[in-house]
Amino acid sequence: AADLVVAPIAAAKAGPAVTNAQLSVWLEGHPDWQKDAAIAAGTADDKYLRGWSGGAPPVGKESAPAVAVSWNLAKAYCGGRGGLAAMDAPPLSWSEAPNQPWMEYRQDHGKPMWRRDDGVVSDQVSPSQSGVFIGFRCAK
Repeated sequence: AADLVVAPIAAAKAGPAVTNAQLSVWLEGHPDWQKDAAIAAGTADDKYLRGWSGGAPPVGKESAPAVAVSWNLAKAYCGGRGGLAAMDAPPLSWSEAPNQPWMEYRQDHGKPMWRRDDGVVSDQVSPSQSGVFIGFRCAK
């Protein structure tokens, strides 16, 4: 019998928090996700992309993490970037800071989740809900 080789399981990874500048570039090519269109389509609530004008982020906030996004948008944006970061991907907790929102949208086997700065996770996510304290990161 041939010897079986067992490959190590790769640890979950996550990229850096998505910035307003990165999201703005993506929104140019995805007008259905711009503020008015997404709200009208019901994929986002009325807090979605607060302070944005079309696909342009609030002035002076280009390098800040993208917040006031819906889980639906985060999933769509991360579609070509390895998917939305997994619930158990690092960072598992962090210090709230100007470059790090209080909460992040994550996913667990495709299901909506959020992770808070203190490490608490929840599946109580409305995919169209937005919050000025919720950001996201992709797997890659």
